[in-house]
Amino acid sequence: MLPTSFLNRLAFGVGCLCLLLDHVAVAQQRPEGSLDSIPVKMKNAHTALEEVVVTAGRSRQRLKDVPQKIELISNKDIAATPALDVTDIVKKTTSVNVIQYPGILSGVGIRGFRPQFSGINQRTLLLINGRPAGTTNLGTIDLNNIDHIEVLKGPASALYGSQAMGGVINIIPLQSSGQISGNLFADYGSFSTFQFGGRAGGNITRRLDFDISGTYFDRDANFNIGKGNLFRDWLGSKDARNIYANGKDTLVNDARGDGQKRPNTRYAYYSTAARIGYQLDSVWRVDISGSLFNAKDVESPGDIFSGEAGAGLKNILRYNSEAALTGRIRNNELSARLYYAKEQSKTFAIRNARGIVIDTPYQSGLNTYQWYGIQLRDIIHLRKQRLIVGYDYNRTVSQTLSYAAPVNATQKESTTAPNAALITNGWYVQGQFTWLSDRLKVNPGIRLDVTRFAVESTPAFSQTLITGAKTNLFVSPSISAQYDILPSLTMHGSIGRAFVTPDAYNVAGYQVSGKGTGKVVIARGNPSLKNESSLSGDLGLRYEHVRSGIAADITFFNTRVTDRIVSRSAPPATPETLDGDVVTAVTNYFNANRSTISGLEIMASYDLGALVNYRYSLRFFTNITRTFKADDITVATNGTTTKAAIQNVATANINYGVEYSRGGKYGVRLTGRYVGKRWDTDFNDPLRPLVQYPAFMTMDAAINYAVTRRHQISVAVANITDENYYEKRGYNMPGRNYRIRYTYQFGKNIHH
Repeated sequence: MLPTSFLNRLAFGVGCLCLLLDHVAVAQQRPEGSLDSIPVKMKNAHTALEEVVVTAGRSRQRLKDVPQKIELISNKDIAATPALDVTDIVKKTTSVNVIQYPGILSGVGIRGFRPQFSGINQRTLLLINGRPAGTTNLGTIDLNNIDHIEVLKGPASALYGSQAMGGVINIIPLQSSGQISGNLFADYGSFSTFQFGGRAGGNITRRLDFDISGTYFDRDANFNIGKGNLFRDWLGSKDARNIYANGKDTLVNDARGDGQKRPNTRYAYYSTAARIGYQLDSVWRVDISGSLFNAKDVESPGDIFSGEAGAGLKNILRYNSEAALTGRIRNNELSARLYYAKEQSKTFAIRNARGIVIDTPYQSGLNTYQWYGIQLRDIIHLRKQRLIVGYDYNRTVSQTLSYAAPVNATQKESTTAPNAALITNGWYVQGQFTWLSDRLKVNPGIRLDVTRFAVESTPAFSQTLITGAKTNLFVSPSISAQYDILPSLTMHGSIGRAFVTPDAYNVAGYQVSGKGTGKVVIARGNPSLKNESSLSGDLGLRYEHVRSGIAADITFFNTRVTDRIVSRSAPPATPETLDGDVVTAVTNYFNANRSTISGLEIMASYDLGALVNYRYSLRFFTNITRTFKADDITVATNGTTTKAAIQNVATANINYGVEYSRGGKYGVRLTGRYVGKRWDTDFNDPLRPLVQYPAFMTMDAAINYAVTRRHQISVAVANITDENYYEKRGYNMPGRNYRIRYTYQFGKNIHH
């Protein structure tokens, strides 16, 4: 937790900033078309939907003109959804799969690809402003500096290269102009949770503009696991299902922890971000930005199966920096972007292998990732047609270190994975063409990636290591198109190739867990791994009629993956021991022959406010992903075929809700989330059986009320029915919890 003196200084500084900016803002005029954080009248808001602009296609396009499936999470959605980080807001709005642990650790999977929360080669690409986000962990991205989030579903390697197999999450930070404005907020909630922060932005002079934001968060008490379980009882979800290698099929009671206080679930962090922009002349503009996330003494509870024996502690430090030069010369829209990012996670041992508290905790691990690169792009305007050409260079470096318990004040350093670097040079061309009086839009594209995978000298690596480098060439073509059958009815589809390279741990990692307990688990890398590649396609219909208040989209998707990189845990073929401990299971990485994924996505909404010309809004909405198939298929040397479900992928993900607002004075949103059955490995059983999670459902509510034009009160309740649920088995999430927030707006005329 942060010292009181620091908090006092920070609070004083933020207060002074607020008074200064509010004074400046009063003297300025409000630019036409600037956005208020409290919604404007619904009639204007719905008209604005026609002009929503996204950039996930590497250029600004109206959302309605993009053939690929892109879902937008607006600033309004973020404000009206109980969420602590990007993972929370994405899982509660876009029907994706997640793995999430208490204590700032999470990842997302899109369209049947398994969620990942570590490593530099994930299958969902995370971007900030169109460039690598500089984090492996979605939980480290603060919501306070976000304008909106674009979730592109489907392959995007033709635009972005490696990792964009299931989709892309592109986070767009604030970029304010016009009158200086912003807000300050403070909230208090369950588990002694306190949060405060603020943000401001706008033009200082006609040419100079800025954004600044900051957040401090502190959960000072351990959370309680849910015990109400209305939905669990309704769904009949009290049992998980274990299937063993010998075919044994058993049910396991999954009500562990009902109503218990979960030790080691406290944490605190602060996050800051700043941007300064300057219009050099009528052609060129420069923007420089940076952000910092710092969390110390983040507690981790470990698996509930082992009580507090697996508890741990960690520090997380992440910072990003970026400089961009943009301009337009005749028909060429040019940009050059430089970036650097670093993420560092230190873990600390607070208990020994037998679960006994260590008198003097010590640092037990250090994971470091660094990203730096350059992006060059030219958007060539040819009347109605556009051609985008670009070049990306990126270097990603990873380092993993482990530290033994100190002996005579000296720690032995080792590593469980070799130092590695991924160096990528990518060249791409993307067309954005429109024909037939703008009824037909076609976006073809192709990209060549030359990727150098280097395993570098690693002095502390405990196993035999062969250093060297391998260069991969990969071509990713794609094409997407849409046709307006009627003014409100559009057919859309896309097909594309995507890939991901293996990382160092998959290739040459080695880890032993449980030393000294009598039983250990070993994970070994495979130096023969190939690139994983996929061919994906989708086809859908979209209907949107603002006057009637109806919007809907139904999309079928299908993916075929070859050389899929998967892991399997099983007892060793012959009995093994390691330093006197029995090896109970070995985890290996290998290329499955192929994988097949298919499913259906449905989005629908209806606003009753259309019946009264949007004098108010009463909108019902849902977002559904039904996964028909998500299987890894392996063919043995004798020709036999083995099929296994892709782990942590639900049969169905459903978001649904209803929201009411009237004139920006107040708003109410009630939302729910259903997650179907998922497969995983039961690591608490020494035989490592497959385990099928039961389905679960949760519900949230949020109420916002504008007391005056500048003062707003909001109340949010998460997990209303107090469910005992988890995103990763054994790491149960908080039960019912609430938050009350006060927000002060400055520099704006907020209309009721």
